[in-house]
This record gives sequence, C-alpha cells and structure tokens, in this order.
Amino acid sequence: MQLDEGYVEATYRLMNGESMLFANPFYKDFSDYIFLPLNRAATKENKILFILGQNGIEEDVAEWISESFLGVTSIPDMWEIGRLNSDAAFGGEVGIVTPADIFSRDIVSVNSKFLNDVSEVVMIEPSLFVGTSQLSISLYISEIRKSATFYIIDKNSDGLVDTMSHIVRQSIKEVSATTREKNRISYMLWKADGEQLNHRIFPNVARYLGVGTELMIAGIRNQVKLAEWYSYSKFPVTDMKWISGQYYQALCEYASLNPKQEEIEKRMHFNSNIWSAEKADYKYLVVEDRSEERRVVKECTIYTSMDARDFDKLYQKTSKDSCDAEKGEVYQAEGKEARIVRVYMEYNSAIFEADPKAIPAFCPDYSRTERNIVIELLMKLSSGFVSKEEILKELQYIEGLDITDKCTKYELKSTIYDLVFKYFKDECAQFVVTETTLVDERNTLFTISNSDFINAAIGTLKCAYYVIEDEESEKHYLDAKLLDHVYQANLSL
Repeated sequence: MQLDEGYVEATYRLMNGESMLFANPFYKDFSDYIFLPLNRAATKENKILFILGQNGIEEDVAEWISESFLGVTSIPDMWEIGRLNSDAAFGGEVGIVTPADIFSRDIVSVNSKFLNDVSEVVMIEPSLFVGTSQLSISLYISEIRKSATFYIIDKNSDGLVDTMSHIVRQSIKEVSATTREKNRISYMLWKADGEQLNHRIFPNVARYLGVGTELMIAGIRNQVKLAEWYSYSKFPVTDMKWISGQYYQALCEYASLNPKQEEIEKRMHFNSNIWSAEKADYKYLVVEDRSEERRVVKECTIYTSMDARDFDKLYQKTSKDSCDAEKGEVYQAEGKEARIVRVYMEYNSAIFEADPKAIPAFCPDYSRTERNIVIELLMKLSSGFVSKEEILKELQYIEGLDITDKCTKYELKSTIYDLVFKYFKDECAQFVVTETTLVDERNTLFTISNSDFINAAIGTLKCAYYVIEDEESEKHYLDAKLLDHVYQANLSL
C-alpha cells in the first residue's frame, strides 16, 4: 500500500505535539498514521480519549482501535479499550465517550483521574455535537492536560477550524485538506421518485425493500460477487437487512443464486456506519442518505420535497406564466414534477467533482454570552474542584467585570454568587443560597457541593435518552439529546 505524503507529514506534526484537523471523515484511512503517536503516548503511561459524534458506532470504533494498535505493536490487546461510564472509574489506557454520554456530569466526576492523565484526544465527527454540546465537551477539556494533542477527524465544513479551536482552547493551525482520489469516477443518476424497480423485478413482493436492495441485487445478477449498502443516519438500512432477508427466495431467483438465506447474507452486506468504509481496489457500493439530500436543498436555496411538489408551488408563486391573466391567481401547472435537485447535480457535476466544498456544510459556533459562561462555570464547579486561575480564565470573557488575579477568596466567591443570582434568583431563594454558602473552598480549590441547587439551576441540561426498540432498558441507549432539544431535533427530520 502506498502511503499518503500529506498524512505522513501530519503524523510527524502530531508526534511533535501539534493538533491536527483531518478534513476526511473516513477514519479508517488513518490507521497507518495516527496510531504511531497514539502508541507512543500509551507507552509513556499517558491516557487516550476518543470522543465520538455519532451514536451506535462505538463497537466498530473500538474494534478499529484494537486492530490498528495490533498493526503497530504486533501484540494483541496490548492496551485496554473501554467506554467511560458513571458506575466505576475506567482503569484502561484508551477511553471512549459517545454522544449519549457527553451530557453526563457524573461520568466526568467518576473518571476524573483518567481524564487528568489524557494527553491525546481523538474526535471523530465532532461537527454533529458542537451545536448543542459545547458546554458539556468543555467539562472534558477542562479535566484533561492543558498540553494535550487533538486529532480531529470530520467532514470538510465551513467554520469547523474556528469552532474546534474555541472548544479545545488551542489555536488549530494545521489542517490536512480533503484528498482528491486519483482513480476515474463514473456517476449515474436515476429517477428515484418514479416507478419502483422492485415492482418490476419482484412483481409478487408487496413490501418496500429499498432502492439499495434493488441496486445490490441487480449488480449481483450481473456477476458482482459482493455488494455493500452504506447509510449515514436517517435511512434504516439495518431494518432493510432484516426485511430483505424475509424475501430471500425472490432475491435469489432474480439473481440466479441458490435459494438460501445464507447466500443473500454472504453476497449482500448492510452497514449503517458510512465512515467505516475502507479503501479497496474494487468495490460495488450503494450509498444512500436522505438527510444529505435535505442538506443540499437548504444550502443551495433549492426547495423541493421527495416528489418535488413543494418546488412546483414555489416556482408557481414566482413565475409570471403561472398566474391567471384576469384574476392574478396561481394555478397548478402540470408536468413540473421533475426532480430539481437531481437536475441541478447532473448539470453541475464537474463543479462538485473539482471542489469538495461546492455545497458547503456549516459548523455552528458557541455563543459566549454571559449566561452561557455562568452555566459553564456552574457545571465545572459542580463536577469537581476548580482552581482560582481556571475560574478567572472563564470570567475574563464577561464584559465589564472588574476582577483580577489579585482578588481575595471572598471577592471571588462573591463575584460568582452575584453572577449566579442574576440568572438563577428563584433557585437561590428556594435553597437558601448566599454568597458565603454557594461556593465551597478547599486548599485554594473551589467547588459547589449543593446538589439540590445545581439540579434545579441547570436541570434542563440533562440528557433525554431515546429508548425506542431498546431491548435492555437503561443500558443501551439509541440516541441522546439535550432535554430542550428533543422536540427541535425531531421537528427537523
């Protein structure tokens, strides 16, 4: 395998302690690069933290980590890999944090010793949680070493460098650009809103098997040995695997295979983790994600629905040809249900091939308002002990606040109370919190031990878990969002 010169240079910088952003979300592309500095850190008894942006991929990531370390050390299971939790402190070398655990302050408190020894942090697709989880991520960042090196692996998004620099509190200057593949690429576009292919090739199957199943079985019929279907986040590709398995006889008959379910399982693979795809000389892949289509629509200011009716309505409102000459009313024009996004992508394919950011993704940044700073400070003080220097570093972002490093302990505690009382007046009155009782002091370190007040003041920052279809209650969560963001997240689906 030929090494990528850009990634080799990035590995050299990482070994010198420089944080890097890789504008490539396919994390398995970095197996031969980033695990050299990670292994060196582990041999020096330092800890490594992986923070994931997508739920449900932790097992695949853990397996990738284990295999990559094996490629470097040639010793199986040399480093212990595990998921951080609030039940017991993690004693291994490589810890994993999932989006469902990011909002848990208890995990930070229980695993503070592990976090204090972290020298390397790998973030996989952090753009998925920076819009709602920056306060929670800041808790982890505040616990790890100030000199930690960050490995950021994500899609090429506008504003990502600035946002991540604010989160990790380092100036990320080194970016590994999105690489352009050297092999020849062919494109095929089809009318997905027309007659479904499975009605023609499987006339007696009433269930929807998905466009991916149709394309995979068509490839197998034409001598493809293995077909893989990748989905990102919205399309239930795992469910499609189960549904397709129920109709293995129709699939095998069409592809001229032995009528066995094992034959379908061997020739058709379904994967919900799109970024786990590995490079290969030849692969037959089907990649589908309707959320990406929705992103294209938003960022190109092109409006459509799955059948393009919404675009037709918008077009009619702005087109002179759609208005009645006498009444000036809009009427329903016929024959305008062409997929405008498909047409747009087709006629501008050269732009998308040459420029990976022709349709940019935008990464939101944290609004450092006074209220957000107060909430962040409350979260840190309630999760453990915080030094005077760390508190002053947070307070320096509040405009008009006159406090210096020469202030007394009482002045510092009084300042914190005044800010907290400004935004949590009712909670302070309910739990009789004063400027002398809010913040506790121990050996020049500060903390808040009044758990009742904290739960009332920042209770809305707790996580609401999705437990639909979860077979083991309160253990395997499907997803997590901040409590007040659940409705907003589902509204955008």
